[in-house]
Amino acid sequence: QSINFGKSDALSGEWYNNGCDAVLTPEGTLKGKTYGADDQIFAVGDVNINAGKATHLKVRAKVSKATSIEIFYLTESGNTWIQTQGFTVGLKPEKTEAIIKLDKKPYINETITALRVDPATAPDVEFEIFGIDFMMDTTIPEFYLDGVKQPINSPVKFENGKTLFPFNP
Repeated sequence: QSINFGKSDALSGEWYNNGCDAVLTPEGTLKGKTYGADDQIFAVGDVNINAGKATHLKVRAKVSKATSIEIFYLTESGNTWIQTQGFTVGLKPEKTEAIIKLDKKPYINETITALRVDPATAPDVEFEIFGIDFMMDTTIPEFYLDGVKQPINSPVKFENGKTLFPFNP
């Protein structure tokens, strides 16, 4: 499942900032600047993310200096913000995406009901987070239309942190 902030039915709830300046852009990205090493952005309310049988998580973002982005999740059974229910990916200005394995993450197969993004582990980082993708195959992008996986029968192109491919709805 691909999550583009503000453009996904899976994240139709409210967003709250804690410590950083961040806005939800019309393009569906989270853009802002951190001031501390543990600034946070929360999505609460109508959050409904199904990671299902995903084996990997891809974070697509742009940062002004080397840092790590942390993403935490809550489910019905795992309803506390703890390190084991989170993912950390390292990014640099020249690296706009990172993929990590979802091995042994508790409750990841349950519906995710809240999401927290720590956009940087360093102060004074300008960031733009394009989205996150729960993936079963790290080499083939997945595309869903109204919750139904769509076949991709043509080559894809990666540009400016986004996956572009033609499709005929």
